[in-house]
Parts: sequence; structure tokens; C-alpha cells
Amino acid sequence: MAALGSVSGWLAHRMRNPLSVIQMCAQYLMAHFSTTDENREVVLAIEDKVKVLERMTHDFIGFSRTYQPRLQPEDIHDLVNDVLSGLRARFELQKVEMNKRYEEPLPLVPLDKELMSEVLGYLVDNALDAIQGPGTLTIRARQSPAGVLMEVSDTGPALAEDVRRHLFEPFFTTKERGTGLGLAIARRVIESHGGELTIKGGSPTTFQIRLPIAVSKTRGGVVP
Repeated sequence: MAALGSVSGWLAHRMRNPLSVIQMCAQYLMAHFSTTDENREVVLAIEDKVKVLERMTHDFIGFSRTYQPRLQPEDIHDLVNDVLSGLRARFELQKVEMNKRYEEPLPLVPLDKELMSEVLGYLVDNALDAIQGPGTLTIRARQSPAGVLMEVSDTGPALAEDVRRHLFEPFFTTKERGTGLGLAIARRVIESHGGELTIKGGSPTTFQIRLPIAVSKTRGGVVP
């Protein structure tokens, strides 16, 4: 797996420049076609496939990385709100209701906000894909004996047990365009924070993130 990760990262980096050139050429052609020109459909198809390859290179690079997070005490509420703000348009377009259920007060947590935002954004985006239309997505956060526990639940179809067993394996995917690396990368990021990423059994589909507590200072008070 280490060798595969190294090769994947090397290949992904080598693909970036050619993809950028293809993308620029497609944009150049698009600017020279009228809105009624049937050739625009060809260019749109090129751009669509480039986006697919860009997502793949992003995942391969993420899979090949060694994660060394820069930990700072952060507020889980702020992290979640920032991620959801960036996905607000998709929630509205898909008509998905967002429920946020936070326990107060929550302690600050040592984390790399950029990395954790990517992980949480991926889990939320994945949940929206699973819902496949209107539904409800719920994010919970509460203090646990080992630190802070976050949960991301959706009202999409329940996962089969054989799918659930392999979810975190690299290159395992049920999506037509998926690389099967998203959850493997997410778990590595969480583990680099000293935490744990798991999926609960049963329905609704619920991913759990456990993170250790950094400091005693909390929202609204101080833990004795």
C-alpha cells in the first residue's frame, strides 16, 4: 500500500499539468463557438471528463500524502458552520434539511482546521449523494469520555452489510465515478489527529468522528 500510494501520488502530480492544458484549450474553444453551435456539446463533454480526472488526481495525491496536522485548539461549532456555509447552495438545490444538534458547552479540540474541514466536507457531500434528493442530514456533537464525538447522519438508503465492511478500504467504491479513496483518506486524517473514524451499524447511515480534547476552556465556561 505504501508503494501504491507513492506511485499514485507521482502519477497524479504528472497528470496535473496536461489536464490544465486540456482545460484551457476547451475554454478557448468554447469562447469561439456560438451558443447554438453543436460543437459546444463536444467541448462540454471534454470539460466534464477533465473534472472527473481532476477529482481523481486530487484523491490520489491525498492518498499518497503523509499527514502531519498543525494542531490548534478549535471550536467544533465554528468548524461545522464554516463547512455547511460552503455547501448551502447544494442543500437548497437538493431540498435537504440540515439539523445541527450540539451539546453545550463543548471543549476546544486540537485539530488542523483545513484538514478537518476537508474531511467533514467530504462526509457531508457523501451524505448528500446518498440522500439523492430531498431528505434530512443531521450533525451531532457532544462530549464523550475520550474527548468529543461528532456524528454525520443522513436519511438515504441503508447500506448493505457487505458494503459497510469494506467502506474504508482504499479503492472500494459503489459510485460510478468514485476512486474509492475518499473515506480511506478521511480515516487517515482523523487518525493523524489521534482520533477515530467509524460507521455505526443499522439505519440511518451514521459516520462517527472521535477526537481527543485539547484544553479545558469551553464555550460558556471552564471545566473544573
